[in-house]
Amino acid sequence: MTQDNEDLFWSEVGAALAPARPEAAWTAQRRRILSGLRRRGPSPVLAWVGGTCLAGAAAAWLLLPRQQGSPAPEPPAQPASAPVAAPTQVEPQPWDARITLAEGEASVIEKDSGQAMAAVEGMPLEEGDVVRTGRDGKAELALSPESVIVLGPNSSLTLSDLDPKRTALGLGLGSLLAKLRWAGSPGRRLDVITPAAVAAVRGTEFGLSVMESGETTVGVFDEGKVAVRAKDAPSVEETMLSPRQEVHVSRGAGLQTQRSQGRSFLRVTGLARLKSFEQQAAGLRQRPAALARTWKSMDRPARAQLRGRIRQEHLDRLKSRPQPGLQRQEGQRLGPGVREQGDRGRQPAKQEVGPRQKAQQQWRQQRLGPKPGQRQQDGFRQGGGQFRQQRGPGPGQKLRQGGQRQAPDGQNRFMRRKPGRRR
Repeated sequence: MTQDNEDLFWSEVGAALAPARPEAAWTAQRRRILSGLRRRGPSPVLAWVGGTCLAGAAAAWLLLPRQQGSPAPEPPAQPASAPVAAPTQVEPQPWDARITLAEGEASVIEKDSGQAMAAVEGMPLEEGDVVRTGRDGKAELALSPESVIVLGPNSSLTLSDLDPKRTALGLGLGSLLAKLRWAGSPGRRLDVITPAAVAAVRGTEFGLSVMESGETTVGVFDEGKVAVRAKDAPSVEETMLSPRQEVHVSRGAGLQTQRSQGRSFLRVTGLARLKSFEQQAAGLRQRPAALARTWKSMDRPARAQLRGRIRQEHLDRLKSRPQPGLQRQEGQRLGPGVREQGDRGRQPAKQEVGPRQKAQQQWRQQRLGPKPGQRQQDGFRQGGGQFRQQRGPGPGQKLRQGGQRQAPDGQNRFMRRKPGRRR
């Protein structure tokens, strides 16, 4: 055992065998050690070494580049591509308007020529055309397979604007039923303009009726909504119609309104005036599906070609009709009262009379007298508005001017009224 190990051994043994010191003794010893350090102060060598180290550290901090945390990983480079365009609203497809059904008296008046043509199925319609129906007429037109409009008898509809974003139709007279399925086609708008009201539609089934005075009734049947405003009353707010509701818009002081939240609206009622159109509206719901099965879109050149062919067929039908004043062909007989071409001033051609007709005329003259405008024959005269056989004056009578017998009292014996008998 060396001297160092021996000293360490005995020191540990003494520490183990030494009695435990109280806490106050340890506190006093700690105070003595700290007070001794304050009196001695730091060593000059240690102060120089510490100052040199601090100066070197400061120089290194100023001269070397500083790094603030770990650098963030750079995003992977993306391949160059075309710039992504901002999303835009899909433009609605232009209308492919055409006549899909025509019954009775129905015609189409062109905007440019003003010529009326008979409405036929499949006839293309252009902006500015006027569709009219007669007393027994009916016309169905479609802007697309999902947009079907039916005109009733004695109706007139003008295609004012066929832009899908601001479609405008003018109903001047008659009735209109429409079925519009625009659920998946945003941006479409339809306004039906009448002499008294404007109905704004966004896709629904509705009906309108316009009287000769311009009074208008607008109603919604089973689905959708329609906004209606009066043209002659700007102070009345636009009124929204829900299913099974209608509004009647009159012109002038007879307009019926109602107030809500301090504002004036059109008076809304249940279906009454348009209730008779419910059955037709129910049948119209099946038409869009039926048209979609047979619908074939046409571009503008194809539409112009088909419309020109229909116009030419209409002109050919007009030329084929017999007209008075045309030159008689060889072997052709003209009807009664028809003159040959260039025979102005001549009497109409007389119709041939057979033996039987001559006998009937003679019998008529003997029984009733000559026809009005016919030359009077011997033994007959006209008097008192009737044909009577001429006789001589009776006893006490004389003939007055005109050939009628006159009673002695100056009264006409044929016009005398007996008392108690009706004339």
